[in-house]
Amino acid sequence: MRGPVACRQAAAHDGAAANQDDQPKMIDTPPRPVLFYDGGCPLCRREIAHYRKLDRDGAVEWVDLLAAPERLRQVGLDTRQAMARLHVIDVDGRLISGVAGFVAIWRRLPYYRHLARVVTGLGLLHPLDWAYSRFAARRFRSRCKAGVCGVG
Repeated sequence: MRGPVACRQAAAHDGAAANQDDQPKMIDTPPRPVLFYDGGCPLCRREIAHYRKLDRDGAVEWVDLLAAPERLRQVGLDTRQAMARLHVIDVDGRLISGVAGFVAIWRRLPYYRHLARVVTGLGLLHPLDWAYSRFAARRFRSRCKAGVCGVG
């Protein structure tokens, strides 16, 4: 059933809410997870292309954040925030980021379902997110130096 749900950032590395005024953003529950990715990043494009090949059933909506800034605004993100970490809207309408976002997508993809179970079952979500945060920060700085995110 579709309906409004509070949108919050469940796995933020700094614990900050996705909506800057601390009020939950109300959005419609998507029928499938929505993944926002940096379509201008060669590494990101390759990874998403790999996932999309596996997604034969259309279980995930893949959104290039540079091509759809209005979609970001709908969930309370700006381009800079979205470029800093991977973000996913799960089927409950929650905005999640980092490794938790990857896991939400992996659960929908053949082969990766097993990886999602291993990561969550062994309690690896937080240590992997720590490592991902460092990688994502470095990637973000690199993209910004190229003038993509409007800073740097």
